[in-house]
Amino acid sequence: MAKIAVTKLKYVRLSKGETIEHMTEILEVSRNQYVKWEEGTSTTPKIKKEFLGEYFNINHKKLFTKFWIERELIEELEKKTTNEIKNINPSVVTILFAKYERLRRKETQETIARKIGFPKHYVGLFEREGKVASDRQHSFEKALAEYFDVSVEKLYEPKEVSSNFESLAMSEIQKIIQNMTKNRKARLAANSYPVLREIDSHALVGQDDFNKKVDEMSGQEVRELVKRTYAQNLRYEEENNKLKATIAEIQTNNSEETNYKQRFEELQESTKGIARVAELTKELFVELSVGSF
Repeated sequence: MAKIAVTKLKYVRLSKGETIEHMTEILEVSRNQYVKWEEGTSTTPKIKKEFLGEYFNINHKKLFTKFWIERELIEELEKKTTNEIKNINPSVVTILFAKYERLRRKETQETIARKIGFPKHYVGLFEREGKVASDRQHSFEKALAEYFDVSVEKLYEPKEVSSNFESLAMSEIQKIIQNMTKNRKARLAANSYPVLREIDSHALVGQDDFNKKVDEMSGQEVRELVKRTYAQNLRYEEENNKLKATIAEIQTNNSEETNYKQRFEELQESTKGIARVAELTKELFVELSVGSF
């Protein structure tokens, strides 16, 4: 049999009976763009990778690796998917209540995992198989039940939903994530410009120029900005503490000499300025740290 190289994304999609048209609809991208991702000829944005990983219940880092498979098998899967779509009828599927409740609340596996303090793959594993690592099963069940405010037994109850319930819910979640990302960029532009003007000699002049620069940033560039800003903030805080110590020493000495009084006033002004920059950089760090870009 002749073999061809395909991405795991394509194989998983066909195995699940998903069409390209349906994937482009829930991802809100063009057919051409999705096909390039599936063929591995175009880089997929991180947020879309994570969405696909969660949708297909697989590590998103593995979705774009290629492997060799019989051409006949792929053609058979494609034919089967096409036939199933032609004869599709509204149907009901059964999922665990835990998965139903997450989707009903329009939350991602990553969000739930972060809030209950467990790895993301635990949530996916539990939704798929109803279990996690044996030594953490009890603590995971308890944390998840408390988060949903239900009993542990309730988590395992089967819930009948329409066959398109999951895809529709995931599509809504995707829209929420995109809106959150846009809002974070807006807050970043509004809050970070005064700080960068103080600490970055290469900052662009003008709010509009800065906003444009932020919109063009990649996720990696934004993360680097977080690191630089936080490091700068630490340096400002260190300098601020030194100045405060000097002021305290002058106050203790209670000297009336002119040079001390002048130095005291200068230090007070410097402290106010540096404290303000430190405060702004802290605000920026918090804004940039909310979620992943």
